[in-house]
Amino acid sequence: MRTILLTLLLSSSRAFKSPHLRLPYPFTRCSLCRHSRPINIHGRSVDSDLIPKEINSLVDSLEAVKSLPRIRENKSFEDFNGLAVIDPKTKPTFRRLFTHETWKLHAGGSTFRRWTRCMITTPSSVILRAVAKTVCFLSIWSGLAAFFAPKLLGPAISSQITDQSLPISLCGNAIGLLLVFRTNEAYKRLEEARGLMEKVVHLSGEIVSLLVSAWEPCNQDDPKSVKTSTVASVCRYLAAFAWSLRDELRDGDTRDDVLNILLPKREAKWVASQRSRALAIHGQLRRVLYQEWKSGRFPDQQHFHIEVQLNELSSVAATCERIFTSPIPPTMSRHGLRSMTLMMMALPVALSFSVHPIVNIGWTAAIGFIYLGIDELGVQVEQPFR
Repeated sequence: MRTILLTLLLSSSRAFKSPHLRLPYPFTRCSLCRHSRPINIHGRSVDSDLIPKEINSLVDSLEAVKSLPRIRENKSFEDFNGLAVIDPKTKPTFRRLFTHETWKLHAGGSTFRRWTRCMITTPSSVILRAVAKTVCFLSIWSGLAAFFAPKLLGPAISSQITDQSLPISLCGNAIGLLLVFRTNEAYKRLEEARGLMEKVVHLSGEIVSLLVSAWEPCNQDDPKSVKTSTVASVCRYLAAFAWSLRDELRDGDTRDDVLNILLPKREAKWVASQRSRALAIHGQLRRVLYQEWKSGRFPDQQHFHIEVQLNELSSVAATCERIFTSPIPPTMSRHGLRSMTLMMMALPVALSFSVHPIVNIGWTAAIGFIYLGIDELGVQVEQPFR
């Protein structure tokens, strides 16, 4: 899912930009600072000559990444196999982070107002668009069955199968249990993926916070101070890690332009050639921090804590790969779909002897939409990273 992985960069960039503004010492002009120009960081105007040039460059790079155009910006709205990109201002979706405004749109107002809004937006429903063709096919089949079944079976058979509510009810209950179980498993995967997003955001902030606590930007001659270039490099690697992990988990969204902005060209090219970009960046991140510790600039205790965080970050990448490469057993999905097809094909035949053809078509379309819609809910979140 795009929102989850895009958020990693945005959240990391907030952590990257703010710590040096909260250091327990006043900024002074130093030899590490470059040309003076006012910059805006989270609504605060800060003179850039008070900020080391490496940090200024980092802020510029992160802003450049945020301003890059989206790869799928011009993609068609109708995406039946995935989730359509919907403007959060018009319709809330779990692919976007909720704000106070989004929550008001999603759950605010009276029950009648929410119901009215839901009914009005039905034509743009992602579920309806995904199952519309199948429901239309079932409706046509029910019309043919309602017209031809009584004639083909004859009055003798027709008089004996006027009430088929029991077998239809038994089939519906069994299929309903299977659909609920499969959908629950799919949403568990989504919940786990959200937990992994939370971990990446939290671990990125912790790593930067621990590193900044040993950083003296205006006293780089101190042999016990972490170098400013190391702080900037770690921030770049963490942002690149989030984007690279996103690229591995989504098809067709590889962003080499992000690597070219965040990393030196030679290193970006090397990372792009690796089987796992995220793990390659993770290795580079660990190497930079080890070199800083080996030189005596980074305290042992803080280095140990960061190593623990890096280990968890690597575990997050491994867990994401497990979720991506290990779907819910496809046999379950196929059996459920075949069972639904069998029931939906038999339903209009059973109803053709007891209800009017128009009613037959209506009930078949409604039941098909409900059952196929529940199945589609599981399909759309089973791969939570797309």
